Amino acid sequence: MSEFNRWSLSAVLACAVGLALAFGTVIIATFGLFMMAMSHDFGWGFGQTSGLLAVAAFSQAPLSIGVGRLLDRVGVRAVVLPGIVLYGASVMALATANGSTAQIYLLFILVGATSSLVTMLPYSKIVSAWFSTRRGLMLSVYAVLAALLGAAVPQAARWLIDAHGWRTAYLGLGIAVVAIGLPALALLLHEPARGAARAQAAPPPLAASMTGREVRRTATYWRIIAAITLCSIAIQAVYAHMAPLLVERGLTRITATNALSLYSLASIFAQLGTGFLLDRSRSPRVAVPVLALALAGLATLYLANGAAQAVAGGVLLGASVGAEISLAKFLHARYFGNRAFGEVFGVQFLFIGLSAGIGPIAMGLLHDATGGYRSGILLAAGLLLISVSIIARLPPYAVVRAPRGDLKIRPALSASGASEEPLREAAA
Repeated sequence: MSEFNRWSLSAVLACAVGLALAFGTVIIATFGLFMMAMSHDFGWGFGQTSGLLAVAAFSQAPLSIGVGRLLDRVGVRAVVLPGIVLYGASVMALATANGSTAQIYLLFILVGATSSLVTMLPYSKIVSAWFSTRRGLMLSVYAVLAALLGAAVPQAARWLIDAHGWRTAYLGLGIAVVAIGLPALALLLHEPARGAARAQAAPPPLAASMTGREVRRTATYWRIIAAITLCSIAIQAVYAHMAPLLVERGLTRITATNALSLYSLASIFAQLGTGFLLDRSRSPRVAVPVLALALAGLATLYLANGAAQAVAGGVLLGASVGAEISLAKFLHARYFGNRAFGEVFGVQFLFIGLSAGIGPIAMGLLHDATGGYRSGILLAAGLLLISVSIIARLPPYAVVRAPRGDLKIRPALSASGASEEPLREAAA
């Protein structure tokens, strides 16, 4: 059966809808708008209000490993269908916040915990399982579709906040998560057949998948985790504060919200191009130019003296928002296969979740301490530079260290997907 069929393509659409309604879009991408409203309501600084996002991310992250193992054991549908309902209900529950600090922190912890069931982890597992020769492209396609669908979420949140207040806005977003997400996932999300038949028919590296224990004993795995985590901290720190950052640079709240949607759209061409090139490359170094756009965006934001320069820097940064996650999904599947994808990517997602809390709260605290965002932007640029240097030094896909210290050699794929002679490289 061709990789491109009605079942696989409908699964890609379902995954895009699910990702567009996930924590990264509904909570993180809109948090700058809610932060301004909640800080005014509670009399808090941005650092304290950012703590709400941090506790949500910290409550999500530790559950990722367990969720990944559960996905490998029982399948994706059995996890995400009840998960989308629980997550949507927890977002709705934010509308009950009555001003108690303890209550609102507990509500955000609940949001983070339930969102762990419907993150990019299950959706990426499905897409990686359906596609092998065009895996990089299709991982990017579903992320781009999610960005297109998710571009409307900040607009909806801003309108609801202005018209009805931030509590009603969270209620509306939670209703949308269930009303849109549950039917889409129930009707369109199909899992490929399990078992040896599909593994034998699949091109490498899916046929040569490694166990979770084997993956954890490779140096490449931990280098990928370190690089993606540093990159995620840097990008999430700035992106979560983009709305108040732009307002401080002279934009109105409406214009800043429009810019947030623009940044989501800016990632489309970069992600599609990166996915296309990853499928035709023997190493992840081809993604370095995309991450360099984020560095250029941070430099522009740091040097910006007005609104126009700040928006331009945000566009450059927006081109890389999500690129590090797409790269992480591809690298884990391309280096190690899909056999234990949920388990091994669950560890990566643990650190991504932690970065979604560490980055924004660090940015908020630096803002309150210095009276601006320049120090936070400079720190983010340093972390991103380290990340890019690690990715540039990753080995070719064909070379993977086996658990006993030997080298596992896998056939590399040409641009057409055909197998080429295996590459050999001395162990580092």
